[in-house]
Amino acid sequence: ALQEKIDARNGDLVRMRSKTGAQVQALTHMKEKLQHVRKENERVVRELATLAEESDKKGDHMRRLKAERDRYKKENERMQAASNTVDVPVLLDDYRYLKQKSAHLRQKTARLRRMCTEAQTIKASRTPRSGTNSKTPAGGGDTPKTT
Repeated sequence: ALQEKIDARNGDLVRMRSKTGAQVQALTHMKEKLQHVRKENERVVRELATLAEESDKKGDHMRRLKAERDRYKKENERMQAASNTVDVPVLLDDYRYLKQKSAHLRQKTARLRRMCTEAQTIKASRTPRSGTNSKTPAGGGDTPKTT
């Protein structure tokens, strides 16, 4: 009976040792995993700090750009208010019409000047020269005499 008790206790002891060994292995694995997770966490914290710094820089840049945009927008509004006639379609159409009419009149003026010059050239060629019979007194014509 005593031997059976000793054998039972030895069996219990073997089971306890194998259980303890398994628990030690599990704890060792967990410890290694915890170390790995801590290193990974440190890396991610550093990366997060870098990203936060970049985000702050880009945020500052964005605020400057928005302020600049707002300045341009206000300046544009001020300029539009100062020249409020530019946006009225009727006035724009009238401006286009007058511009076309002005160009047409310039062309017409240039054509009339050419015609006038041609007429004066023809008149000058028909005017008798000195030494020929002429109805106009000598030196009385408006065109210069050619010698």
